[in-house]
Amino acid sequence: MKFRKYIDIRYWFVLFVKITGIIPVMLFLRPKYYYPDKQTKKEFKRTPCIIASNHTSFKDPFLMVSSMYFKRLSIIATKDLFRNAPLRLLFRLFMAIPIDKDSVPLSTIKKASSILKDGHSVGIFPEGTIDHDKNIIADFKSGVILISMLSNNAPIYPIYLVKRSSIIRRYRIIIGKKFD
Repeated sequence: MKFRKYIDIRYWFVLFVKITGIIPVMLFLRPKYYYPDKQTKKEFKRTPCIIASNHTSFKDPFLMVSSMYFKRLSIIATKDLFRNAPLRLLFRLFMAIPIDKDSVPLSTIKKASSILKDGHSVGIFPEGTIDHDKNIIADFKSGVILISMLSNNAPIYPIYLVKRSSIIRRYRIIIGKKFD
């Protein structure tokens, strides 16, 4: 079980993209991480967790997976994105978990909790939709809490992705303290 945490064949494509894309990500995105303290930084990098983030554009899941090179991350994405064949293949290769916004099936929550139990992390956008307004965060849906409860109270880290105003600016990721 612990071996799967380090070498998991299901994540071969994600690992390939991270290895080949680390230099472009570091050069073009130049992610800057902000942590409240050193203990949070250490725990966030080492523990499997649920990452609850704001959602401002379509590229947020890809930016989150590529900029968090130190984690194996599966994103929960809406079922509508899986209808197009090329996108479905891309999301499946990135180990995305489809979710129906209207009625959340138990299989989605079980899959997310099994990923957490394997020692990987799950990324979710609890607003449920893309929020194009920069300053307003919509109400969160309760699926994050349910996933945490079913996966032995996995810690939830709130993350705020700061939208870049220009291509010259750094991509900023503000990571909050965990809560259960």
